Amino acid sequence: MLALLGVCGGLLLCELLSRAALDWFPSSPLKPATILGVPYEHVPGFRWSGGRFEYRINARGIRGDEDFPAAKPEGERRVLVLGDSIAFGWGIPVEKTAPSLIEMGLRRREGGRSRERVINSGTTSYNAWSYYFYLQGRGWDFQPDRVVLFLCLNDSDSGSLSLPAVTPGETLPLRFRLKYLVLKSRLAYMILFRFHLRDPLVRAWRRFFPVSAVIPEDAGSQEILSRLDPQSLAAVRRDAPILGWDLQAMKDAFRAMMVEQDWQAALGMVEAAHQVCLARGVPFQVVVFPVAIQVVPGYVDSRPQSFLVAALRAKGISTIDLLPVYRAAVKRGGWPYLGGGDMLHPNALGHRLAADEVLLRLQP
Repeated sequence: MLALLGVCGGLLLCELLSRAALDWFPSSPLKPATILGVPYEHVPGFRWSGGRFEYRINARGIRGDEDFPAAKPEGERRVLVLGDSIAFGWGIPVEKTAPSLIEMGLRRREGGRSRERVINSGTTSYNAWSYYFYLQGRGWDFQPDRVVLFLCLNDSDSGSLSLPAVTPGETLPLRFRLKYLVLKSRLAYMILFRFHLRDPLVRAWRRFFPVSAVIPEDAGSQEILSRLDPQSLAAVRRDAPILGWDLQAMKDAFRAMMVEQDWQAALGMVEAAHQVCLARGVPFQVVVFPVAIQVVPGYVDSRPQSFLVAALRAKGISTIDLLPVYRAAVKRGGWPYLGGGDMLHPNALGHRLAADEVLLRLQP
């Protein structure tokens, strides 16, 4: 009994210390979320260095300096952007992100007379499930007139440390409800998110099961690569070492691009977000972002966009495919990604191209 009381007392003390570290003296832009179905959210008012610029989170947990009321002022029109680190604008200043450029474009279109606000809720590592639950738990508080979802090719990963991949309205099993309650613990959050428990496990796995080739050589990846046409495969083998793409990132990207069944559940969550927007009379639009593999010269395979765009449009969802736009930019001599081995995040050019495409399709 004494041992049990000692363990419980120690855990309680660690929980209090974790709350002090996370809530009273935050050192990270993320904190445990208060939104059901979302593992974490931004710390309001947090700032940190991005190198030559500063990342800023306003009082609403949104990237940017300007604080704004949750209730929409009379005459203001709002666009809510859902997304992950791509929407957030990882690696570039806030004024060069696609949501900021969309807002500036809308204001220029009206000659500066209208009151347009684009609310960028993008948060690192969110996925299709996070987008739906964020929209339901927080997004409608902003009273948006339109919702735009930035869909990335890793959004089909249902891995969530707070909730399983459930469809809206489905009752959660008791074990997952208990898991959700545990993850509201600041101590559990510290261990899982701040101490990066998964990172040493990944390093240990790679140490005991090394793969020396740049192109994935495991059986599963090879089966996926075998679906590529010779021209696309040759382009990847040529440019992967030059661009410094990480092996695991390559494997993840190919699986996301080629395994269509992984997208079935994820598209169900996108459709759920579309349906709740329809019920409220709010237009809904999806922007599909490619990864760097797909835009290297000579790569012609169009998956998974060919599948995603067809599936989304079949559900009546307005969809923008940025793959042709990015490929055209590369042919003109541009490169729409950050570089340095980053296959995922667009640079200023990539964000500008995305903003231009969205503005073309938004009604004046």
